[in-house]
Order: sequence, then C-alpha cells, then structure tokens
Amino acid sequence: MLRKYEKSEKIINRVRTFVLFRNFVVSRGFTPLEIARPRGLSGAQARARFLTGFTIIEALVSMAVFAVAMTSIVGVYLSIQRLNHRSAAIQAITQNARFIHEDLTKLIANGSIDYTRYPVGTVPQPSATELLLIDKDGVQVRVYQTGTILNIEKGVPGSSSVSAYSGDDVQVLGFQVYITPSTNPFPIGAGTPREQPTVGIFLDLISNLGTRDQVRQSFQTSVATRQYPE
Repeated sequence: MLRKYEKSEKIINRVRTFVLFRNFVVSRGFTPLEIARPRGLSGAQARARFLTGFTIIEALVSMAVFAVAMTSIVGVYLSIQRLNHRSAAIQAITQNARFIHEDLTKLIANGSIDYTRYPVGTVPQPSATELLLIDKDGVQVRVYQTGTILNIEKGVPGSSSVSAYSGDDVQVLGFQVYITPSTNPFPIGAGTPREQPTVGIFLDLISNLGTRDQVRQSFQTSVATRQYPE
C-alpha cells in the first residue's frame, strides 16, 4: 500500500508540474508543440527541447499585415509604371509635333504656295487636306495624310520621293491646312490686291505606344511666306 501511495503521489506531482509549466509558457505568448518530456533529460536540457510556435491568431494577424504591405507595394509599382508610360507617350507626341512644326515652318517661310496645283488655281476653303508648296530650290512639295500617317512628297509626280513625316510612335488623327488668300495674290497684271500668303496648320496626334493610357494632343500654328512678286 505504501508503494502504491508513493507512486500515485509522484504521478500527481508530475501532472501538477506539467500544468504549472504549461500555464507559464502560454502566459509568455508561446504555445508548446511538444508536451512530453524527453526521456533521459531533465532540468534545463528538457526545457530546451520543448518546441514553441505562434498561435493561430498571431499567424492570422501576421498574414493580414503582410497582405496589406504587399498591396501597397504593388499599387505604388503600378502607379510608377503608368506614370512612366504616360511620360513616354507625351514625349513622343511633343517630339513629333516639334519636328513637323519646325520643318514645315522652314518650307513655308523660304518657299511659296503652289497655287497652280490646286483645283482651278484656288485653295479649298475654309481648309484643305494637303499642302502644296514650291521650296527655295524650286522643287515641288506635297504634304498630305494617308490613314494615320503624315507623308511628305518631293519632286514631280511620277519621279518623286515619298517619306513618312510622322514617326511610328504616334498616329495622325487629323491634318488641316488653312491658306489665305485662296488665290495667288501676285498674278501677272495690274490692279490685283497685294497680300502676303499665310498658312495655318492644324495637327491632331495620339500616342501609338499601346492602347492603355494613350495621350492625345492637338497643335496649331500659322506661318507667313516670304513670297514676293517678281
């Protein structure tokens, strides 16, 4: 009977020790994953072999914080990508518009309007869809739109050279030419009013770098020729 009593008392003490240790570990924020004491170890060695981990609430909170952080990072990255794409589109339109404007300004200012190539010697009003010029070297020049491309043709039809005026990174949605006066102000004969020809150009461009975040801008300028009567 004495031995059974001592054995029961040892079991009770072990259970009591286990409960106290478990309450201590849980109060520290960890949950033991291994409860059984390894055989052959005692004291600090046995406590070191206990595995601990996060509770399910702590794991869920960590996952939620991670998800919020990743969402913010992805949002910032997408915003930067969209901003870079839009900046590239604006730059493409600006460069094309500047090139066309500067080149046409030189052609018009240093050349003359070729009224003879317009129907009945009269420029369509209020606007025309093509610009017919004679440059400073006496070469015929024609600027016109085909589809979404602005073309420039130099030389006599049949032996002329045609090249794209606009780049591949933009599309031309509209090209209009406003010329005043509509007829040659310097014909042969007296009594004809003298008026310096003026050319107004309207250009509508849209970026061609993708369908997303397209940029569209319109440009308008006026240039007077340096054409004088002979």
